Amino acid sequence: MEAPGMQNCAQFDTGLGQNCPAKDATSGGNPRKRLKRLGYLAAGLCIVGAVLVGVSLFHRPAKKLSTDREWTERRAVEGTCSIANPSPGPAGVDGLERARRLAVGKPTAEQIATARNTQRVSEIIGGEAGWDYLFPMRHGSGQANGAQPYTFDNFLAAVTQWPEFCGDKVGPYYPNDTAEIACRRELATLFANFAQEVGAQIPNQADGIPTWRQALYWLSEIGCTDTTCSGYAQCTGWAGEAWPCTGRGFFGRGPYQLSWNYNYGPFSTAMFGDASVLLAEPNLLLDDGWLAFASALWFFMTPQAPKPSGHDVVYGHFIPSEADVANGRLPGVRSTLPVPS
Repeated sequence: MEAPGMQNCAQFDTGLGQNCPAKDATSGGNPRKRLKRLGYLAAGLCIVGAVLVGVSLFHRPAKKLSTDREWTERRAVEGTCSIANPSPGPAGVDGLERARRLAVGKPTAEQIATARNTQRVSEIIGGEAGWDYLFPMRHGSGQANGAQPYTFDNFLAAVTQWPEFCGDKVGPYYPNDTAEIACRRELATLFANFAQEVGAQIPNQADGIPTWRQALYWLSEIGCTDTTCSGYAQCTGWAGEAWPCTGRGFFGRGPYQLSWNYNYGPFSTAMFGDASVLLAEPNLLLDDGWLAFASALWFFMTPQAPKPSGHDVVYGHFIPSEADVANGRLPGVRSTLPVPS
């Protein structure tokens, strides 16, 4: 059964989407050009949000796994692993190259200010005012309790770490798209996933804020502690040997709800050069907002064979095989749903 809003995917994939008008933009006499930018991004977010909400009503994806069973099993049965991204071979190598980071640690202020992709992201969002419009209920904003880790600056720091996120290289599936159009699609897809994973999801919010603007409300999985949610750990076999269990709860944290020791360990290695840092103290993900956003970008940018990365799917680097086409696995938001699962 096609989820509500799924019929808009094809239109969204052309770049902007037109039949989901944005709500009122920020008040206060903002320049018309910035309102137009926000309207385009809001339209994309509204369409993608409708897709994700519709799918979640019928099938809530499982928590983060290193491989998605359905995707993996279909590819294995169809024998297409050598054809589609990011399978073993050159295509997979290219996918990993696009997932490359600047270095271990948080980017410097100079790197953030001068990064080409970060400048593009900031321009499309519309700076702090655009961020406030898109995420008025983010944690610590006054609409949600607690500190405010989900700041615009922290997001830009994470974007800077991955130069290919909203980068210049648009894939061959979208030969006529500019980098700006591709970036709008990428941001809308990422933000819609934020709304699904950590959105307040209040249908009739008191201030009239639509659900697609209720993203970044939660920091971690509701009601979870080391003792109440201790099941997110694979302590035996190769995963347990590579990323040992430490008695901590590896439940969902951050905007993409990073879960399981076999995701915390590799992400810790990527950020600190040491898998044991986050395995020993996974709550560091909540103490530093840039690290929380980095966990989302890391998962979105990194392919996990036989799945392509979310970036490759929406930026046109994933080229579907005949079997992919037959099963509806086409570039666009719909195919990003099993990627973070």
